[in-house]
Amino acid sequence: MTTTGVAVLDRLSADIGDTFFENALPYFTATSDGEADGTTIVATGLKDVFRADDTATGWVRMRSGAAAGQIRAIPNTSSFTYTSGTLTVAAFIAQIVSGATFEIHRVHPAIKIGKINQAIEELYPTLYLPVRDETLIVDSWLENGGLEAGATNVFTGWTKTDTWTETALFTLSGARAALSGGTGSILYQDVTSLVNASPAPNSVIPLKEIIGRTVKVRAGCYGTVTTPTIRVSWGAGGSDFVASDAHSGELGWEFLEAETVIPTTADFVRIELRPGAANVAFDHASLIVQGVPRYRYTVPVSIIDGPTHIEMQADADKPEGPYYPVTARNRPVEGRMLRLQGRGYLSTFATDSTFDAATTEVDSQRLNMLTNKAAALMAETGQARRLFSEAAEIDWEGKANDLKRRPGVRMVPMSAQMPDEGVWHLERDSSNKYIVFERNHG
Repeated sequence: MTTTGVAVLDRLSADIGDTFFENALPYFTATSDGEADGTTIVATGLKDVFRADDTATGWVRMRSGAAAGQIRAIPNTSSFTYTSGTLTVAAFIAQIVSGATFEIHRVHPAIKIGKINQAIEELYPTLYLPVRDETLIVDSWLENGGLEAGATNVFTGWTKTDTWTETALFTLSGARAALSGGTGSILYQDVTSLVNASPAPNSVIPLKEIIGRTVKVRAGCYGTVTTPTIRVSWGAGGSDFVASDAHSGELGWEFLEAETVIPTTADFVRIELRPGAANVAFDHASLIVQGVPRYRYTVPVSIIDGPTHIEMQADADKPEGPYYPVTARNRPVEGRMLRLQGRGYLSTFATDSTFDAATTEVDSQRLNMLTNKAAALMAETGQARRLFSEAAEIDWEGKANDLKRRPGVRMVPMSAQMPDEGVWHLERDSSNKYIVFERNHG
């Protein structure tokens, strides 16, 4: 179960006594249009907050409208015009029109949101997010072959021509795949060296090590046309290449594969995903080099504790099929997807327009623990104590600790798979964690 950011903020504000209501709702609705420059809000419900022609102070956070998510101060010199219900504020980016909703705070809302995020981190591992990651492929040397890493519509390690967007509608696994925008869309990655995710010396394998070796490229492709292929290219302008067979055109996922021997004249290798049409999705690309197994893999940053389990798919053609623990009897097999399980932080919040709809993974009981912890952090820094003397005297930390001990509220720790001795272990450096396979692959 998840809870929206605005619901968490409403609960915290109520806990510390910093909530102002209109008709039992913790927000107000503009009843007329304010000034075009965004410096006034007109809401007759504010007459229950401010006295006649009062000097008002505090903060306004917009919940809806053109300025949704923005926070502005109510300057000390501002006046509230009681007859019209007009409040003067520091200018928003747009006019506050009738029907827009907003909150009034005495503590800056960004401080509250910051303490909510801090509470999420400090409550770990009492509260945690179970993480299952399926982005790593045994012996693959591509960066971000699962296409999960990167900002919105950006795929770390890959260069795109024409338009590509991320999609959650068509994925082999994970949260997203890459979706083409037109016939000229190409997503490619140049391999000038193979980076072995390792803190040890000699972690980069030069391209010359794969000259003369067979390389196999594979990627999942979703579409309804017969144009999509993948390529392995080399030479000037990519004039020399080997392409896979095309997608059959039947609706659904298919794996495309291309295999070739890299000639001695190659000074780079380029892996290309070529849809040839719009609305073609790619996911889980891999590059296997014959005779060059990969032993070290960077653990995704979403996994804070662990991984507690490392499993491998039973069949490379069935991502939705069974996975079994990596053991001495089930050694890593090239091209198979790994499933890592561990614990991560609950989702945190930004203070922009995404805040209200964004969610974190808590239910109603755990929401109380979260807001009690956030209130304790505010009291520690004086944010609550200066304005809410009664709220500051409450033992918020004690209330949070009571909930930690309550059956069904504290999350049960994940069981751990004990790695077979000599099969795999974890290493760390100052930046990352790494899975290290110690045996020859299956």
